[in-house]
Amino acid sequence: MGAAFQKINFLRDYADDSTRLGRNYFPHVEGKLNEDSLGVIIADIEQDLAHARSGIDALPRRARYAVRSATALYKHLLEQLQAASVRDIERRRFSLSTPTKLRLIGKELMPLSKATL
Repeated sequence: MGAAFQKINFLRDYADDSTRLGRNYFPHVEGKLNEDSLGVIIADIEQDLAHARSGIDALPRRARYAVRSATALYKHLLEQLQAASVRDIERRRFSLSTPTKLRLIGKELMPLSKATL
């Protein structure tokens, strides 16, 4: 899960990291990001997330809500990045609004509150 979250952060910060700071956190991207390399990065992140999700239920019950919430936030951020063009990723930093964060966390809280009633 940590690997997926870190890669999502790298991708959402790609504009600043690659242009202003000259950093490249994706070794298989030589030069500029393109549709093919973006697809490889996103597929890799999705694989990491799927693997991580499979272990959430093995966590202590008290930790599951927080981990599911964090996963939901990062998954939504990844969906934004998937929908964006390479040009957009190269030009701006992606983030979630506070209302979006609250909505996503609330969705994760609902099953928890129903189970405790």
